[in-house]
Amino acid sequence: MPVEDRIKSVIELELRPGDERLDQESLAVMPFSQRLKRPPSVSKFPGALVLRRFAANSTICVQGDAGNTAFYILTTEDLLALRQFQQTRLQQGATAATTRAKDKRPTKLASLNAEIDACHQRLEQLTTGSAGEPNPARRAATARLAVATRTARGGRGVVARILSRISGTRAASRRYIPIDAPTDIDYDKREAPLHEGDLFGEMSCMTFAPRSATITTDRDCYMLEFNRHIFDAMQRDAGYQQWMGDVYRRRALSTHLSQSDLFGELRAEHRARLIEHASLATLEPGAVICDEGDPSDSVYIIRNGLVQVVKQAHLALRPADISDWQRFCRAIVDAGTESQEEIPPPSPATQPEKPSPPKSPTAEKVSSAGKAVAD
Repeated sequence: MPVEDRIKSVIELELRPGDERLDQESLAVMPFSQRLKRPPSVSKFPGALVLRRFAANSTICVQGDAGNTAFYILTTEDLLALRQFQQTRLQQGATAATTRAKDKRPTKLASLNAEIDACHQRLEQLTTGSAGEPNPARRAATARLAVATRTARGGRGVVARILSRISGTRAASRRYIPIDAPTDIDYDKREAPLHEGDLFGEMSCMTFAPRSATITTDRDCYMLEFNRHIFDAMQRDAGYQQWMGDVYRRRALSTHLSQSDLFGELRAEHRARLIEHASLATLEPGAVICDEGDPSDSVYIIRNGLVQVVKQAHLALRPADISDWQRFCRAIVDAGTESQEEIPPPSPATQPEKPSPPKSPTAEKVSSAGKAVAD
């Protein structure tokens, strides 16, 4: 198989009945793309992004299965903008050929009109959700976890017990399990809702980690599925980072703080202040979060992924590491001098011969004239 075909087979996602490949213009009209400073280029990686239609009770992914893609659940506004754009494009491209029996454009146009009408009706039915919470009417799927739960909770940490005695409060009884989605799974129910506009599967997309939960649809819906080529471009986008940070603060951070041994005993208003000043950071594998001995100015909560902690492995020199600065600087200079001496000078045989400068036309004339006089 040629190299180009092998690369293409890795990038391209398989098309199933009802799926669509979107071009750059179609992707750009959706509010999803307008949240980004620069939407990812589907022309650079053709086949790396697919619009999939799922019927109710469809299984998107299964917990423990291998995965390398992420999903975005289209909002009603996304679908409406896309279908209206496709409708306009189809109408502008209509010619006399559309009247032929084999032409599929009239059927396609009728299907687009029906979906546009359905989107308008759905938008009229949707009401605004409570502050910080997604609208229940926009629920599209459910994440489920296949694990056994314990009826009794294990002991809390020392910090939590001390804060509990000081404040006279008790930790919340509800517990949650973080998954690869903008929401957490209820510990007792072992499930969590996913709504329009949610993005899930990031860790599998970035690190090829097994799926952290089983996702099934609650109703007919559309999702964008894309691989890491698209997701990497999204992660570098400032608009995407701000969007995900806002979602994390509204949906997941409050839960994380309430379950933390360090912050779980704080009052709600105090946790709200922490949430207000929190930021979400996405780090590449191998990135250094902090170096041992650095002044501490932040507290980190791991949302997803794995973090390695290493002791006595400094990545940079500190003033305390050097007792004699003069000797240290002299050693650096000597090391540089020795490295220069190790490079042998080029031998005369290998030295390039200096080219003689070209004679100017004037010099040629003077030389010829002198020769003529001498003759």
